[in-house]
Amino acid sequence: VLRPLNLGSELPGRGAGILSSSAGVRLGVVNIAGTSAIPGVHPPLEALERQLEDWDVDAVLVDFHGESVFEKLGLAYALSGRIAAFLGTHTHVQTLDTRVLPGGVAYVSDVGMTGPSGGMQGYDPAGLVARFLNSSAPLLPLELAGGEVELGAVLVTLEGSVATEIKRLEWLDF
Repeated sequence: VLRPLNLGSELPGRGAGILSSSAGVRLGVVNIAGTSAIPGVHPPLEALERQLEDWDVDAVLVDFHGESVFEKLGLAYALSGRIAAFLGTHTHVQTLDTRVLPGGVAYVSDVGMTGPSGGMQGYDPAGLVARFLNSSAPLLPLELAGGEVELGAVLVTLEGSVATEIKRLEWLDF
């Protein structure tokens, strides 16, 4: 489990890790947050640059938690040729823009949500709607929504350190 790398080293947890396959392939995985999603985070590109300099891995996957597609695409292009995949998260809605960018970077603006589909981003809407209707109402503990379970995911195919394909995957009630 990773938390955004650019939250700062003073907070618990880590923002990056390395996964090794049985064949010895080393995949660096980094979680980073955009300034539109979490105001006050350190600049995402600076944190990514430092992490990339520190790693000796075969390929890199960036999980970017951000609101702005413009910010996501800008970073993906800025990292072209140095990462294999740039997978956006935050909106909980799977997007249709899966593609391989120049330099072999698999890209999607939002992978989608994993959780119950019958509410608001996996939560029962009652408490959230009450808060929308009255901003001074207390935000009660959130309850999980009902409905089928959905899994938003992508499948990225790599050749060495570059992506050759990205496909959207979606399951309901698995």
